[in-house]
Amino acid sequence: MKFLFLDIENREVKTVEANGLDDYYRLIGCRTIGIISRTIGDVKVEIIIDDEGALVNNPKISAIDINGTPMLFGNLLVASGRVTDDGELTELTKEEVDEIMYNVATITTSVYKEPYQVFVEMYY
Repeated sequence: MKFLFLDIENREVKTVEANGLDDYYRLIGCRTIGIISRTIGDVKVEIIIDDEGALVNNPKISAIDINGTPMLFGNLLVASGRVTDDGELTELTKEEVDEIMYNVATITTSVYKEPYQVFVEMYY
């Protein structure tokens, strides 16, 4: 299945193919994942996150709300907010990808001075 991948280490957002837990762990670079529901701009999404992303020293922000408050940390895999009747994730449409990409910004922090991309306007 295709996901939108926020790769904060390589400072890019791109489409990737991922087919199950092994791919999720490899792409995100973690040992424990979580799947959460959020909205980016006007798009409801399911996001696969590093469940321990905020627990490391100097976590790297990957999503902020409209006030600039950090919401998520580390690499993220984004799927559509529409899930199947069996609870399976589904791919984003082109229109959803376009809206999400409109809500990508480049930031620096006091710890991470080299610019990298994050999702902005994220809501619960």
